[in-house]
Amino acid sequence: MRISIFCFCFCLCLCLWPCSFFVTLAHGAAPLQKENYLFEKNGYMVFRIDLRTADLKLYWQRSDKTPYETLVQLRQDLEAQGKKFLMATNSGIYDKLNRPLGLHVERGIRLRPVNRSRAPNGNFSMVPNSIFFLTKSGARVLETREYEGLKLQTLEATQSGPLLVNHGVFHPLFSK
Repeated sequence: MRISIFCFCFCLCLCLWPCSFFVTLAHGAAPLQKENYLFEKNGYMVFRIDLRTADLKLYWQRSDKTPYETLVQLRQDLEAQGKKFLMATNSGIYDKLNRPLGLHVERGIRLRPVNRSRAPNGNFSMVPNSIFFLTKSGARVLETREYEGLKLQTLEATQSGPLLVNHGVFHPLFSK
């Protein structure tokens, strides 16, 4: 199975605030393809990841339970473990204590629960929001309520909002 990760506007290698990252680690040949796109005069990079030859993992905290603050820290930790770091993107939205606001699963362990907040402001609480997750059969994005109804054995997951495209329909606040 192949998935695409979209990288927008800024260089993630310079991330200087605590957050978690989806990291692609190589364990086979040609796990990653980069493509450049231009849409309405805006440039986008799309990375296609072959999950048969790469591992996609979430990393939030170091072994001492402090959040990773930069990709440099994470890369150094992974390389010290002999892992080949290919690319990363930030994942999720965080509270003032640098904890994910919503569901966060790493290697099958739920570190933060699903957030059903309907707060009147902020991206996270815009309904519908979504969960990006990996199972043994591949990667998917589902609306949060739809995900909860399936009771899946999730390997990695992050909750964020808003869900911009749901079953081919654009979020009403973001459509032209």
